[in-house]
Amino acid sequence: YYMVVETIERDIRKHAQLGGNPVQFIESINRMRTLMSLGWMRSMLIKAATNARERGYKRIDIEQIVNIDPFDE
Repeated sequence: YYMVVETIERDIRKHAQLGGNPVQFIESINRMRTLMSLGWMRSMLIKAATNARERGYKRIDIEQIVNIDPFDE
């Protein structure tokens, strides 16, 4: 995961320079956005799993994920 982020960051820096190809820059930004959303989903699933474990549940229901406050640390 971190190696992919480093590669994308390098691509963004390379293509952000004036005169660079804007299409490649936009593609790099979109890849970074996808990775960030995957990290967010992973975080929500970890919180849901922790809550389920604390309550003695054996599975995570969609309601448990939806009811999580994403900004609660």
